Amino acid sequence: MKLQISFPVQVGAAHTPTIHHDTYPLVTAANCKEQKNRAVFITRASRGIGRACAVAFTQAGASAIAIGARASLDPVEKAILEEAAKAGHPAPKVLKRTLDVSDEKNVVSVFAQTEQSFGRLDILVNNAGCLENGFPLADTDPTSWSATWEVNEFTSVECGGQGVVAIAVHPGAVDTELIKALPAQYHTNLVYAPELAADTIVWLTRETQRWLSGRYRSANWDIEEIMSRKDEIVEGNKLRVRLVL
Repeated sequence: MKLQISFPVQVGAAHTPTIHHDTYPLVTAANCKEQKNRAVFITRASRGIGRACAVAFTQAGASAIAIGARASLDPVEKAILEEAAKAGHPAPKVLKRTLDVSDEKNVVSVFAQTEQSFGRLDILVNNAGCLENGFPLADTDPTSWSATWEVNEFTSVECGGQGVVAIAVHPGAVDTELIKALPAQYHTNLVYAPELAADTIVWLTRETQRWLSGRYRSANWDIEEIMSRKDEIVEGNKLRVRLVL
């Protein structure tokens, strides 16, 4: 499958020789046995990539799955329970909560409830995002791009000092409601399956990948090829987002 629009090399769309548009055997969630009995929280889990993540962690055997979104989560809970039965896993404990990640009080309350219900949290999939329409700045509503900052930037907190491993995962060009804000000429590129991002996230969190903390990784890059370049990436301080002056 070939994308209709080519991107400059610095975008990193083809950082590995092998590029994926759908999930593949190495990252298939059902094969990630290390996730058994883990507790995970997924934001914006009502649809798209978030829903796919909830299903993927279920396939991998997670025992406690918290899902948060502003929309109804009943269909996602049903999908989780059906997937657990299909995989032969015990039904995971499911916690559904209305969540607006830009509302600090809401976030604090929901995570306190998660801690009380699960006793711990092993993995956070911070899937919530916001994208303003692709218009010239003078033609936009300031509230739209300020919302993008609130959701995409201000809700991410530096926790490296507490030993938290944080990996920035680009899900690829997935046809979701959020991405429709892009200009129409990019819509032909929305060919990636949400399961690719979901399974990649399950694989990346199956064990502590401390060397990947603070680095960028695209779901379409081949996992095996990226892992084989670990020394090159670490020694060259690559895959980090930096401001170069």
